[in-house]
Amino acid sequence: MPKPSILTVLTVIQQRPSMYLGWDEQARRAQLQALEAVIAGYSLALYQHRTGSDDLAMIGELKKFLRKKSGADNLSGIGQILATSATEAEAWARVWALIDEFRELKGHVA
Repeated sequence: MPKPSILTVLTVIQQRPSMYLGWDEQARRAQLQALEAVIAGYSLALYQHRTGSDDLAMIGELKKFLRKKSGADNLSGIGQILATSATEAEAWARVWALIDEFRELKGHVA
């Protein structure tokens, strides 16, 4: 079993988004906003419990990667993707494609 990490959490969420993010595929904007909240909450939990410094660094790298790939200036990477996508479904697909690309860069098997 892989060591729990943000990438493991994201894999689980990606497999069953409605279960973890609420709503359904008709509410992708809300799900993407919830995904940002999950990432922020996971970061806060690690920080508060003074654990997972490697995972905190990974989350920082993921956020930086998403901002860079999305061309974000002031928005988060996910926010920028939402703002520049024609539809919420397109934004959903782009976010997960980038997360998959990041996983591959890090050698993380989903």
